[in-house]
Amino acid sequence: MKKLFTTLLTLIAFSSAIQAAEKEQLVEQLYDIGVIQFGTFTLKSGITSPIYVDMRKIISHPDVFKNVLEQTSAKAASLACDHICGVPLGAVPLATGVALNLEKPLLLVRKDQKGHGNKKMVEGCYSSGDQVMVLEDVATTGGSAMEIINTILEEGLSVSHVMTVLDRDQGAQQLLAERDITLHAVCTIDEALDILYHTGKVDQELWLEVKTWLSNQRKPHHPKPLPPQPAVIDFAERAKLTPNPLAERLYALMHRKQTNLAVAADVTTKQELLALADAIGPEICILKTHIDIIEDFDAELTSELKALAAKHDFLIFEDRKFA
Repeated sequence: MKKLFTTLLTLIAFSSAIQAAEKEQLVEQLYDIGVIQFGTFTLKSGITSPIYVDMRKIISHPDVFKNVLEQTSAKAASLACDHICGVPLGAVPLATGVALNLEKPLLLVRKDQKGHGNKKMVEGCYSSGDQVMVLEDVATTGGSAMEIINTILEEGLSVSHVMTVLDRDQGAQQLLAERDITLHAVCTIDEALDILYHTGKVDQELWLEVKTWLSNQRKPHHPKPLPPQPAVIDFAERAKLTPNPLAERLYALMHRKQTNLAVAADVTTKQELLALADAIGPEICILKTHIDIIEDFDAELTSELKALAAKHDFLIFEDRKFA
């Protein structure tokens, strides 16, 4: 039984690693073809944003489009539905591909009611009470999806799930939840930013600027007083509450590894520092270094130390004193 359990854990870990690699490849593809852009953009809401996502570009890149369809279909496969419907116009090609992959009937929602024929707003064959999964290319506030959902509901159909390629995490999940609808995303904007940073597509300054901007956008301008909090808040909840991207990352790491242990590496040689980091890396969340006391410091040490931090999933805090 123990051997079977170990095998199952190994398979789960292997599957998770494959999914993470596929998501990383997709995010890099979206960046390379200009779907994810950085600069100064005015959004539909009138807000000025340092990041813009134009998912409509994927239809001109068959290899990327195919990858988006495969990963979206895989994510949606376990969600119960009778029909697939895309938010016009950007998500209609996406919904068509996913409907074909999952062998589900496709529905089309008109933006305006036609003045002839049966004057239907929802095109396709369906029955009252059928369950419709709505597909969105990019979810921001959820307003566009809700417009289509209201039309679908008026036809006597039901909606429990909305699937999106990328969730900007700017209110869509909360808006849909108020109607008992769950938002599912192939990737979130934070995951995409982290991937682009860790793969060297964006530098630390841009990564931090956009993460901070997104965090500020999620905070209400006039927040209501928070309800009484429990005496103990776990690290996962703390990660959601902090507006600071680095603190959020640290709390998530502490939750993931179930440790809040930080170790100060008061050693004076490169070999001692690397050996210590490798030995205690699996047990700590932070390694505090005093790099100025390393007698045989060289540029290679920094690279090797960062590699160990990535291998064992811990942060490096340099405690150099300049004055």
